Amino acid sequence: MRELVKFADLGVEDINGTVITTRSYIGQQRDTALRFLRAFTRGMHRYRTDKEYSKRVLGKYGKITDDEILEGAWQDYAPTLQKGPRPSLRAIQFLIENQFQGKKPLPKPEQFVDTSLADQLEKSGFVDSLYK
Repeated sequence: MRELVKFADLGVEDINGTVITTRSYIGQQRDTALRFLRAFTRGMHRYRTDKEYSKRVLGKYGKITDDEILEGAWQDYAPTLQKGPRPSLRAIQFLIENQFQGKKPLPKPEQFVDTSLADQLEKSGFVDSLYK
């Protein structure tokens, strides 16, 4: 397989490990949202640390049988996957600049992001505990 571009080498940040919901849902169902994010973070950890399992899941749900493609997908994605579910403000800024070309002033990424749940998981030590 010939690799054309490796985005990680270009310094381009991706919006991986990010979950989208509404502020009203977080306000009304905070405990449910936190439990979901905790499970999501465990899944991110499993993907980063269990390559063979991750490749089997990718193959099953992506209907991919070629191990070279599965290996390449894991090699490309696993190193860039963050340890915790914190959105990249740089990646969001990139999307805003491309979506709202010519519009001034541009919205700020912080207008679209609530990191309180990620903050809570990190502050509690949950994310770090997965990698010990």
